Amino acid sequence: MTLQPQQPALAAELLQHLDLGNRARGARTGGYLRTLDLDEVRAADNANSQWFRNVLDALKRWPGHALVGDRAGRAAWLIAQRAEHDRALQERCLALLTPAAAAKTADPRHLAFLTDHYMVTGGLAQLFGTQYGPEGILPVHDPDHLNDRRLAHGLCPLPLYALPEQPRPHLLAGTL
Repeated sequence: MTLQPQQPALAAELLQHLDLGNRARGARTGGYLRTLDLDEVRAADNANSQWFRNVLDALKRWPGHALVGDRAGRAAWLIAQRAEHDRALQERCLALLTPAAAAKTADPRHLAFLTDHYMVTGGLAQLFGTQYGPEGILPVHDPDHLNDRRLAHGLCPLPLYALPEQPRPHLLAGTL
């Protein structure tokens, strides 16, 4: 179900800022993707982060789908996800997105992805198994309860064989 935004002007701005980041990541020229310019990507992400910080200051809550509609709610999450250069902003986003997801005014999948991204970029094991590297899924905290967490946040279960080898003390001890 697509919700009509309560704040259509903010919704439009979120989509414009997402487009800025998307263009920096791979604008098409003559039908072909151009070479990625990392300086342009960083500049777009920095500008979006600064702008988004001001949005959060004004709103004092997460701009989820209940406030800005589905597409702009997704844009808010992607802007936060791409702010990995600004961990303080991502922490703030997580603090606002967590109650919004619990209240169903924001997509709980966005919370799962942002949480994992924040943890992985901070050198920690992820909770929801959303982040992958060249060798496959990156390490997961408490893999025995991974699918419970995933299902609670609207994600499909992962087969346990897809997880990297991690010690599971209860299996080593011979108990289930």
